[in-house]
Amino acid sequence: DDVRFCHRSLDSNEMEQIFKLSSSCQVTKAKDIGRHVRSNAFPNPFHSTFSLSLNNSTGPNSISVFDLTGIEHFKDIFSGNHTTLDLCSLQSGYYLIAIHTNGMMERCVIEKVFIINFTHRFQ
Repeated sequence: DDVRFCHRSLDSNEMEQIFKLSSSCQVTKAKDIGRHVRSNAFPNPFHSTFSLSLNNSTGPNSISVFDLTGIEHFKDIFSGNHTTLDLCSLQSGYYLIAIHTNGMMERCVIEKVFIINFTHRFQ
């Protein structure tokens, strides 16, 4: 599996391939086959914050957020099965999140959208 980064916008087919690659690699240790990290990131797409829920987490968890060029923009360590991340400083676009828990890693793609609220007053 070859990963290459380019300096252009990715089309929806390329994004779908990244999502398929990132979501198909969940177990990082051979001895962990059969055990899975189950996570749910919502809402996706998000505007400024999103929540992450984990099942079967027994220890400290870490999460990293990367842009598609591989630059890490956010990293946090949390306990428990739920956290809310404030990512309002990120620009709109697609990001990869890497979740490390119980000695395993799961990856998924999230999308930040820029929402403009217009208030029209008609007389």
